[in-house]
Amino acid sequence: MLIIMATIGNQKELKILDITTNTLDAAVFPAFLIKKKVKHFDLEFGTYYIILVDIEHRTCLWGSSFPPYHFVRKACYDSNTSDEIILNFYMNKNLEGVLLMNHPADNNVMMTYKSTNKGRFWFKNKFVFPCQSQLKKSVYFDFQLHDHQTVPKNFQWIDIQYEHEDTGIQPFITLDGGNSWNATPKTKSKVVMLPYGSVILFVDMDSNGINYSLDQTATWLRFDLYKTKPNILYIGRISETDLKAVIVTREPEVDKLQFTTVDFSHIFTTHYHQWPLPKAEGYCYRGKNTLMRTRDPKILCIDKLTEHMETKSICPCTSDDYKNVFISQLLLDGAHLRRQSYTKVDIPAEINVNSPITFDHTRKYIYTSMGKYITQFTYIGTVHSKLYFVNDNIIDLAYDSVFRVLIFLTSRKQLKTPVCTKHTSDIGQFYIDFTTQKAYILTISKDLIILNFTEGITLYTITHVSDFAVFGEHMYFIDGGKLMFRNVSKKSTNV
Repeated sequence: MLIIMATIGNQKELKILDITTNTLDAAVFPAFLIKKKVKHFDLEFGTYYIILVDIEHRTCLWGSSFPPYHFVRKACYDSNTSDEIILNFYMNKNLEGVLLMNHPADNNVMMTYKSTNKGRFWFKNKFVFPCQSQLKKSVYFDFQLHDHQTVPKNFQWIDIQYEHEDTGIQPFITLDGGNSWNATPKTKSKVVMLPYGSVILFVDMDSNGINYSLDQTATWLRFDLYKTKPNILYIGRISETDLKAVIVTREPEVDKLQFTTVDFSHIFTTHYHQWPLPKAEGYCYRGKNTLMRTRDPKILCIDKLTEHMETKSICPCTSDDYKNVFISQLLLDGAHLRRQSYTKVDIPAEINVNSPITFDHTRKYIYTSMGKYITQFTYIGTVHSKLYFVNDNIIDLAYDSVFRVLIFLTSRKQLKTPVCTKHTSDIGQFYIDFTTQKAYILTISKDLIILNFTEGITLYTITHVSDFAVFGEHMYFIDGGKLMFRNVSKKSTNV
C-alpha cells in the first residue's frame, strides 16, 4: 500500500506499507525530485513501481532497487505531449521484468516500446499485420483497455493489447512474451482466449457474428451468430475447465439481456510442441534458457498442461548477473531509449588508426596496441604509458567501463569462457575484487561469504555481519554493533 503525505512546501512524501509484515518504510528518491502528482503504484515480482509527474511536467516510471525502497528512474516523457490522465506504462503481471511504455517518437507521435529487464533498456516492438500494405510506422496501445482476465492464468507468455482507431478497436496478440505482436481483425469487443490455449475469439465489427481462430491467429474463421446488430455488453469464458464462451448482448431500446453460449469442445484432441522463449538482446528469463511446451496450433488439440516452462540450461553471464552495478541507462540528451550516442575524440598522431583501439569515456583514456605493449593515452595531450607486455599480436581490444576491465584478443584467437558465480541465498550486498579474485557476498540473513570467484571456492564465512567495506586485503565489518577488522590474505582473527 502506498501512503502519500504532504510536507512543508507542498512537497509529497511517499511511504510504503507492507501489510504482510506490518512495516512502514519511506520511499527514497533523488533529492532534486519535486513530486507533483502520483499516477500509479504497483508491485510486480518483488519490484515496486511508481509513476510520478514532477514539477517540470515530466511523467517518469520509477522502480525500487538496492538498498530496499530506494527508487531509480526507468524512463520519462514530457507530459505536454500526452494527457497526464492517460496511463502510458504497463507492468506485465505474468512475466518478470516485462514492461511496455508509450513514448513520443518523431513529431511527438506516441508509439509503444518494450523492456524485458525492468526498464533498463527499451526497444521498438515488432508488429505483424496480415497484409504488408497495412504496415504502420507506429502503434500506440491504450493500456486502459487491457484486461488480464481474457487470457488463462497459466499462459504467461500470451498477452492482448488494444489500439484505438477511427473505425473501431485494433487488437494485438503476443504469443511469445512480447517479442512480436500479431494484429487481429478489428472488433467492437474484448478478445478472449478459451482454456488450454484452444480458441481465440471476439465479436466482429458488424456485431452480427464472431471471428475465431483455432491456430493462434494464423487464420480466422467467421460464424454468423445474430440476425440483428445487438449491443455487445460482455464476452468471456464460462469456466477454466471447458471450451465454452458466453456473450451478453442487448437489443437497442430493449431492457432485456440475452446470454449466448458458444461451445468448441467437440473439435479438439491432444498434441504438443516445444519452442524457446525469446528475449530482446539475448536476455533470458530469470537467468535461464527456457523451453515452452504448448499446444501445436496446426493441430486441433486441447492443452491441459498447467506448467509450460522447462529450464534448458543456465544463461551465460549478462549484466543482469551484476544487478547492483548499474540500474538504468539515462542518456546525455535526456532520452531514455537505447540508441547510439557519439563522443568526439582527437586521436594522437602516435596512434596507428589501423591498430586495435578502445576507449574509456568515463576516465578519458585511449587504449591501443603499440609494438608488444598495450599502451594508454589521455584524451588531451600526448601523455601515454606502456601498461602490459603481450608477446602475441593483438587483433582486437575492448574496455568495460563498469568493471574497468580491458579485454584483448591475440592472434591465437582464444578467449576464456566467462564463469558466473551464483549463490542460492538472498543477496543483500556484494563486492567483487578483481585484483585479488575474491567475491564478498552479504546475505539477507547477515552471513558474509568470502570466496575465490575464479575457482568457486568459499574461503570462509562470517556470521552476524550487518555491513562491510574492503580496501585491498583489509576488510572492515560491523559485527553486533562493533567495528571489526580482518586481513583477508591471512587466516587472522577479528580485531
